[in-house]
Amino acid sequence: MKDEIKKDEWLTEVGKEIVKSDLDEAYRITLEDGRSLTNTNLKMIKKVKVRRFANTVSYEHMQSQMHNFWLELHRMGVFEG
Repeated sequence: MKDEIKKDEWLTEVGKEIVKSDLDEAYRITLEDGRSLTNTNLKMIKKVKVRRFANTVSYEHMQSQMHNFWLELHRMGVFEG
């Protein structure tokens, strides 16, 4: 049996290499379903736990979590360029 890397593992590894290399040039990765990933359309997502407030969530806590994520991205240099 041939050693194969799962597609999601391969894409994760490619993403890590792109981030590590700090490319100044544009790039495009075309996925099997035709969607494209480029240096301008990558999304960063972070899951957080948010406190409940009655049958909804605490607005202040949600705002704080979003602000913390923004600060984390800012420290990573995501907004530079």
